Amino acid sequence: MTTRVTGSVLWLMALAAGCAGVDDTGRGFDPLVYGADNRLDWYQVNDTATLARAASTAGLFTNSAVALRSDGRYQVATGTTLATSQGVCTTEPYRTQPTPAFCTGFLVGPDLLATAGHCITSATQCAGTTIAFGFRMDASTTVRSVLDASEVYRCAAIVGRTQTTTDDWAVVRLDRAVTGRTPLPIRRTGTVALGDPLVVMGHPSGLPLKVAGGATVRGNSAATYFEANLDTYGGNSGSPVFNLNTGEVEGILVRGNTDYVFNSSAGCYVSNVCPDTGCATGGWEDVTRTSRFAALVPVAQDCSANGVCNTACAANTDPDCAAVPTTETSCNNGVDDDRDGRLDCADSDCTGNAACPTLRCGDGVCSVGESCDGRSGTASCLSDCPGRTSGRTSRQYCYVNGVCSGAGCP
Repeated sequence: MTTRVTGSVLWLMALAAGCAGVDDTGRGFDPLVYGADNRLDWYQVNDTATLARAASTAGLFTNSAVALRSDGRYQVATGTTLATSQGVCTTEPYRTQPTPAFCTGFLVGPDLLATAGHCITSATQCAGTTIAFGFRMDASTTVRSVLDASEVYRCAAIVGRTQTTTDDWAVVRLDRAVTGRTPLPIRRTGTVALGDPLVVMGHPSGLPLKVAGGATVRGNSAATYFEANLDTYGGNSGSPVFNLNTGEVEGILVRGNTDYVFNSSAGCYVSNVCPDTGCATGGWEDVTRTSRFAALVPVAQDCSANGVCNTACAANTDPDCAAVPTTETSCNNGVDDDRDGRLDCADSDCTGNAACPTLRCGDGVCSVGESCDGRSGTASCLSDCPGRTSGRTSRQYCYVNGVCSGAGCP
């Protein structure tokens, strides 16, 4: 997989096996997947363990590509398809599916996401990125593009990041802990074995989630990454690569072989596909080892009845911890009492409480509990809380609870 820039987004495209063609030099090429195209949509996967891992894999989107609806849910943009965004030929698979994601990430802690270093390059880009779980195909022509609020998060901060030609990774903190999904286990020490079977999950070319197996470790000599014959694409940057034997994430997909070539006879792009023995130009897909960032990821907490209260466990899942209230017990103590991600007056439990101002959208005051886009459990009220979450990153800003955030704040 080669990282290829289209605007600010890195893409790598692939063609289903069996579609031969000719490039602009007149040379023949094999119909970039290795051997057969092993990608599957969500609805084609039956294994429950695989689906659970896929559920903890997310797409990275620009904020403007995930819009808040009036019902409190979110709409992922679907206006651009693989055919329109990349000019692919009719032989390309998934050409009618939408391509709004620019990278992939995966959950490694309650509020931590791992991805490629080239996917989140700065605090400004972090602030302009939405992380969404559940963008997938539920049937051959049914894209799941309307997501619950519990599936949509914002990048709040970069915990750690490296981007070189041989070491490429990032760990970011989300705006709140993720609910209903389990952090994925990662290899912390040692190295994957040459020949071990692999599975990758993510958003190739920005498409709805795909799962691809049939790959193995092909090169294992580099200290920071290993090589594999994975069927991956540019939107797969940041994808988790699992060891099929252990279920652990071995690494992050970051680089690979050449993308599209132009088929001059058809007037469209087709993908450069390599046999399972490797590409003629040499090299495989590169996967950053998880050991490169493991020190930033807390060891999974034991939430069983072991006599120790682990506060990192989800509310009321560790019997050793005191019960967490189901509603906000105080509306002005600066504590998220019920741990639902909404603090004090921003929590609907505090509606009408004397400590909280009455929300009046349209009164010209960006009150506590109001925002420009409804983030973090607030009410969306653009007239009171002006802001802009589209356009150039350097000019983005948004008022939340009366406070301006973002690089473009006046």
